[in-house]
Amino acid sequence: MPTKKPGADDGVSARALAQSLGVSRETIFAWVARGLLPSVTFRGAYTRYSASHQLRAKVVAKLRAEGVAYDDIAPLLELSDDELAARHFPAPSPQPTPVGSGLPTWQRVELLPGLELHIAMSASAFVRRIADEVVARYRAAAP
Repeated sequence: MPTKKPGADDGVSARALAQSLGVSRETIFAWVARGLLPSVTFRGAYTRYSASHQLRAKVVAKLRAEGVAYDDIAPLLELSDDELAARHFPAPSPQPTPVGSGLPTWQRVELLPGLELHIAMSASAFVRRIADEVVARYRAAAP
């Protein structure tokens, strides 16, 4: 039975990190060499990049795609992981669909507590008939 090296599952390999960002492994190594990413403890095939490395690499890739020079990126990374994530990848806030926006409006139907069905007001007669069948079936099944 093969043995795992301690910490082998903590993080991702350089290859996996590079593939997730659409860059080469050499690019990841260059970012470490430039000080944009913290260095990692080398463990051969078991070398892993933590969640913090992954976040920071994602920020570097984003900034480079936006045309930010390497020298200008380093100061932008002097934030905590939480601050970096909030600044560069904020969670989208739910926005109501503005009236007259051209986007479909929806009819909300509660089938059971915690279960809703949403039907576009522009839905075809066929879709509305299926929705009516689902509503009839599951409302009848309510405890």
